Amino acid sequence: MFYANYKLIKFCRLLICLTIFISLAPVSYGATEHQMAKSFMRGVRANFNIVDDPLVQNYIQNLGQHLTNHTKNLDKKFHFFVVDNDSINAFSGPDGNVGINSGIFLATNSESELASVLAHEITHATQKHILRAQDEQKGLFLPEVATTAAIIAASMASKSNSMANATSGAVMAGLAGSSQYAVNTIRSFEWEADRIGMKVLYLSGFNPTAMPDFFEHVARSNLNSMNGIPSMLLDHPVTAERIADARNRAMQYKKHKITINPDYFLIKARLKVFTSENDYRIDNYFKNHMLDKEKWDRDAAQYGYTLFLADSSKISQAEENINSLLKKDPHNVIYQLALVEIKNKDNKSNEALAMIQRLLSNNPDSYSVIMEYAETLIQAKHYQLAEDFLKAQTQNYVDDPRVYDLLALAQGQNGHLKDAYRTRAKLFSLLGYDKAAQLQMDQAGKN
Repeated sequence: MFYANYKLIKFCRLLICLTIFISLAPVSYGATEHQMAKSFMRGVRANFNIVDDPLVQNYIQNLGQHLTNHTKNLDKKFHFFVVDNDSINAFSGPDGNVGINSGIFLATNSESELASVLAHEITHATQKHILRAQDEQKGLFLPEVATTAAIIAASMASKSNSMANATSGAVMAGLAGSSQYAVNTIRSFEWEADRIGMKVLYLSGFNPTAMPDFFEHVARSNLNSMNGIPSMLLDHPVTAERIADARNRAMQYKKHKITINPDYFLIKARLKVFTSENDYRIDNYFKNHMLDKEKWDRDAAQYGYTLFLADSSKISQAEENINSLLKKDPHNVIYQLALVEIKNKDNKSNEALAMIQRLLSNNPDSYSVIMEYAETLIQAKHYQLAEDFLKAQTQNYVDDPRVYDLLALAQGQNGHLKDAYRTRAKLFSLLGYDKAAQLQMDQAGKN
């Protein structure tokens, strides 16, 4: 796992997937990894807010896929996603499900740093650390499942200190019973994920020094937030060792040219807009960064400010800003999608539809373009076209809740209520709401 309170994660974060699917959706030890993964993702969807924005999802999936293309021991297809939470954390679940918090994305200073997080988590999966921990430590870890889950809940799910305070007693009690062997096992997995992950990072064309750089950045940012962490974990001085080891290893790689991907800066700005809860701060943040010396930072800040203006119903200003960016980069798909979004917010759905149709013809495999096209069809009240289009997409995106949500909406607006109830049942099942799914099926039977 990665870095929330930097020293704390050595013990608990690697087991996040095991504890979530056991504590939230029990699975027997004889279950296959695929069954474990299904239970794990249902638990995650039911208990955490996943960022379902198509552009964010498309970016993180493409970045993760690029890294897995340079990974050995690859026996599965990976699924990457972003959780809306401001704590600095990432986790690797069963069967290639890798999640990162929005907080860790926003804390990175470069795409190489973000890629280092994913490479680390990918390595946990390829080295089967979850299954190895389960096989090797059955009798040792399982009595403390509830305690580990409490740590995860406090560090990953809560945006305040209330949950951490409420569970601190249970955490201390559980960790007191943990053996040194358990801690050493988890620590060895972390070092292995660092070592192999850095190689994946380098082979994928990123800067290997980004890993120790990010280690140091997170360690510094958490110096003032160490109160309340069990002393047993603080007594293991692994932080300095890991940073030094990663730094020395990075120096052994030959330098290569690092290609700057402007999409990283744009998606980071987009994520900041979507996860911010303070309009005044986000307004000032983007205005200040629009004065930055670096082009990528300036353009990303202007893009983020455009989204903020659109969300604030300042449509004319938003359109002026995005058109300014399009003059500089007229073929940028992210900018073009922003203009479509603005047109839709301004209820100019026919203009938006003409634009997104052209964009789809040029980018037929782009997930973000596909989703925007479906949403625009619905807004333009072309419900039958939307229904037919989204039905076809369920073949390509079998487990994507957004596809089923839009399909159910199109079916309902089209008067196909029985189909809409069935589709919503599938959606609720994916999200882990089994009772709600059954209610939807019951309603389908009445229509």
